[in-house]
Amino acid sequence: ARSGFGHLYELSGAALVRESVRAQDLVNRWETEEESRPRGGRFLGLAMEPRAHEFILGVWQDPRFRAVLGDLRNRLTDERWLSALMFVTAKLLEQCDSLEMSQNIHVPLVTDDEILAFRGRVPYYEYLDPPDNVEERVNRYCFFKALDILEAQFEPSDRLHLQPGVVTSLRDKPAKGD
Repeated sequence: ARSGFGHLYELSGAALVRESVRAQDLVNRWETEEESRPRGGRFLGLAMEPRAHEFILGVWQDPRFRAVLGDLRNRLTDERWLSALMFVTAKLLEQCDSLEMSQNIHVPLVTDDEILAFRGRVPYYEYLDPPDNVEERVNRYCFFKALDILEAQFEPSDRLHLQPGVVTSLRDKPAKGD
């Protein structure tokens, strides 16, 4: 198992670190922006904020999303958490290539995934039918990616402070004598 994990890490470790660094950067940038904006005010230079706001409001009001959000739906009532979700979703919308995403958003094959029971919600791609509208697909993808980022890294104590090219604690360290 140890050598198998090491092989998997070699194959995907760089991508994991890159995505984690990207997520940390987005949350750190939100914290910086949050401190400098007036309470309830808009973020400066965040072009996709209205689109993200409209989509998140729609998710909150749409009963189909209750099973997908689970307990995280209650977090949408937390002003600070909602602000972070808005910022990260809008930044992801700004960074995505809609044409590429419309062709590459797929439905992963998930079977017997026990984490679904622990999280208390079902994956959106299994529960919700994919929309025909490309913009709606991109909105949904960015929203749920932002949700995952915040669930994992909203609290500073949850962040791993990863750096590309640096061996991290994610690596399975060999036991003595290996």
